[in-house]
Formats: sequence, structure tokens, C-alpha cells
Amino acid sequence: MSAPQLPYAPSVVSFFMVGSERVTWELVSVDNTGVCRLSVSHSGGVIVEYFTSTAAALQRESEIEALLTGMSATHNGSSK
Repeated sequence: MSAPQLPYAPSVVSFFMVGSERVTWELVSVDNTGVCRLSVSHSGGVIVEYFTSTAAALQRESEIEALLTGMSATHNGSSK
């Protein structure tokens, strides 16, 4: 007997610190067409944006992180 198939929603969850505050971000695949949702949760609320590629979403996460931390964003989609 095999285990039942569970729905698979690829996602990435991470966080960074802004002073003593933890800012959490999540990147989730919305459907099979490549659309993904970026959610950034911080003390002021939640930023939610949709993208047609994960590369664009990761670049935006890097920009948001740079804005919140006061650091400059890198060009490869990851933060310093």
C-alpha cells in the first residue's frame, strides 16, 4: 500500500534581521505557469507581490531587504 499523494507547492522561506526585528520572507509557486508570490512580513505589515519568474522575485526580495536594512542590493538576487 502506498502513501497518498500530498499537494506539492514549492516554496522558500527565509528571514533577515533589522536591528532586533526579524523580517520573514516567503516565495511560493502559485501555479504551473511559473507565477510566484513574494511575501515579506515585518513590523509595519506585509508586502505581497506577484512575479512571472523566481529570478525577478528574488531580485525584488533583495531590493526590499536593502531598503529595510539600509544596505545596497546585489545584482545577482541575493543579499549582502
